[in-house]
Amino acid sequence: GSTSCDPTAACVAQGITAGTANETVSFMADSTKYYYIAVDGKNGAVSPYSLKMRSASCPAPDCYNGANTLSCSYLEDTRSNNDATRSKNAVDNWACDANTTGPEVVYPFTPTTAGSYTVTLDGLTADLDLIVTKDASSYSCDAASACVQSSTNSGTTSESVTFPADPSSTYYIAVDGKSGAVGNYHIKLASTSCGAATCQDGLASLSCTSQSTSNRNDASGATSDVSTWQCSPALTGLTGPEFAHAFTPTGAGPYTVKMIGLKADLDLLVIEQGASGICDPSATCVAASSNTGTADESVTFTADPTKSYYFVVDGKNGATSPYTLAITNGCP
Repeated sequence: GSTSCDPTAACVAQGITAGTANETVSFMADSTKYYYIAVDGKNGAVSPYSLKMRSASCPAPDCYNGANTLSCSYLEDTRSNNDATRSKNAVDNWACDANTTGPEVVYPFTPTTAGSYTVTLDGLTADLDLIVTKDASSYSCDAASACVQSSTNSGTTSESVTFPADPSSTYYIAVDGKSGAVGNYHIKLASTSCGAATCQDGLASLSCTSQSTSNRNDASGATSDVSTWQCSPALTGLTGPEFAHAFTPTGAGPYTVKMIGLKADLDLLVIEQGASGICDPSATCVAASSNTGTADESVTFTADPTKSYYFVVDGKNGATSPYTLAITNGCP
């Protein structure tokens, strides 16, 4: 049965190569039966391992992953290609790039405006390739389809592709490990068609009746488009995602806002809401806190009760992290 692994049952196939050499087994499977693939330590051995199955009987791998995004409002991302929540390890070959047996992170991209778009991949710590395919569907990525562009430099050399894109298609931008490679990377989308940098209301507002929230700066509702804010002294290196929390004061204040629980280097700033009620990175920066590392951040500012504000959390040098943000002083 499917819930019982019997060590006395017949062994269909085995790999028993000595030492740390790879093990491979091949067998004919019967769809009416269940199989157990066991990994056991020789003479008590304990070790990490990676296990992968391949078969022509399996359907073609689907490289779609809705957890990832690149867009004109989310231009950059920094992570590793074996990220526990953002990667797959389903595609071993693309139509234009063979032996990509490492994990892959795939970014769906649907442009809002036709134009030429450039994607760069840098900060590599392993041999990762960059591949672009396209599909009429925004929910189906076929690794066997023709490539729009690819960049397959060896080693840790940066990769770059430029391609024309139109809103009638969805493009899939893949970062894949060559010959099983696993490593860190930074990816960036650029185009004159994207226009000026933008932030947006992340729809996780704070107020004197809802004074705290726990979040991530790469949560749904974040942007990753703004690296320069109108703060003095200037904040630098804010290439990570940013999340904007709307705030409308009930009085003049002063108000104190604190950010705690950081696992990476995030900065905190307060900007005035734009004239049209939006988050505008060119708006006045009222206050900012940019401590290094995972130290808490805190800002105090005197609010104008005729205005609204955004508490913006931005990642230093691509950083992403959970955080807790709270108004600790100023509310009645």
